[in-house]
Amino acid sequence: MDPTSPNMAYQKLVDLILQRLGLQLNDHRLASLTKVVDGLVSSSVSLSVNQLYQQLETADISTVVWQQIVQALTVGETYFYRNSAHVNALSLHVLPALIKARRLAGDKRLRLWSAGCATGEEPYTLAMILHDVLPDFKDWSITILATDINERYLQQARIGHYRPHSFRGETPPWVQSRWFRKSGDGFVIDASLRSMVTFMPLNLVQDSYPSRDNNTTDLDLVLCRNVTIYFDRVQTKAVAERFFQTLIPGGWLIVGHSEPQAGVYDCFVTHHIQNAILYQKPVRAAPVTMPRSKEPDIVRLPVKPPVLEEKDHFSIWTDAYHAANNEEWDTAIRLLKMIEDDVTYQKQVQYLRGLIFMHQGFVEEAAVALRLSIHYDPDFVLAHYTLGELHDKAGEQLMACQHWQTAQRILVGLDPEQTLPFADDLTVEMLNGLLSYQLRKYC
Repeated sequence: MDPTSPNMAYQKLVDLILQRLGLQLNDHRLASLTKVVDGLVSSSVSLSVNQLYQQLETADISTVVWQQIVQALTVGETYFYRNSAHVNALSLHVLPALIKARRLAGDKRLRLWSAGCATGEEPYTLAMILHDVLPDFKDWSITILATDINERYLQQARIGHYRPHSFRGETPPWVQSRWFRKSGDGFVIDASLRSMVTFMPLNLVQDSYPSRDNNTTDLDLVLCRNVTIYFDRVQTKAVAERFFQTLIPGGWLIVGHSEPQAGVYDCFVTHHIQNAILYQKPVRAAPVTMPRSKEPDIVRLPVKPPVLEEKDHFSIWTDAYHAANNEEWDTAIRLLKMIEDDVTYQKQVQYLRGLIFMHQGFVEEAAVALRLSIHYDPDFVLAHYTLGELHDKAGEQLMACQHWQTAQRILVGLDPEQTLPFADDLTVEMLNGLLSYQLRKYC
């Protein structure tokens, strides 16, 4: 069957797919549709293309015949921690802001939706990030809803078994060891993460949301990345407007970089955060920010810069350290910016940047830098200790205690006489003493 032939039944089928699934069929998808339709027709003695159309016209998307078409036409291209710009924006800006606002309101709950979740890497990534940015997450009511039109993908996601292909690209190397166990030729996700995510089928082009029946109301965050690129502009705008209705005031929408944007998200406030474009539902109240200290305590910088590997970047790092030690803050920040794109140096660059911002009294900027340092190395003990101090100064003792307890756990088993990286005069024993004092006093 030639998809370009003037076959009325076939054209009606293509139109029905656009109407029911929202998918515009390019040549590749037309070929995929041809293959699956030919298979369905040839497997039945009496079924014609027109009869198949009539059957699909009245059937639900969840039926076997519709799912065969869905599985042929949808793409499940994804992996853990996909798109570092979005991950950083979530980890360092969006989720901390939502968490802080909820804390101030005395409402410890978060409601997140991964729309078009495919095989589950995105919502599970959200769960991993929450573990890092919300140390007391067990005290919170957290909803992570994950939906897709492809029910085979959803079943794979519920099982939580992933091949190495899901850990490619920007996936941090520690994700496997921290959250997965080896099983056969793949990896099985930790049960604690699997229990945080609810998977269910949902068709974005149908007017079934927002609705309490499918838990798509009062949401703090919606992620819908690389889904509407297959929709036409009218459908995309309709989906965006429904997302707007699902969100609380101040809630966030994150879409893929390739999604159509001009005029589609006009109802949202647009934010440019580093290399990411994010959309926020307007709020009347001013956004909540962490307080800035008017007279900050002096934070002692490392006695000498740690030895790095590449000579050019080592020289830049050394110059940045000396500039910071001489209180030439702008020069130090400018030098650090020169090497911030090299992932090899992210941990130490962000840590020193955090110390500089603390010294200047820029509490919010210091918190962002220290969280980013921990993002690149979750076991970076000095970053946890310093971020604990930052939360303590902001009056957030619970968060401070969580970071200090994490730091103390990291030190278990280390040689007490060992000096810590990036603080050459501070030993494991000395830091343990500081942590024990802080934990006894405040926790």
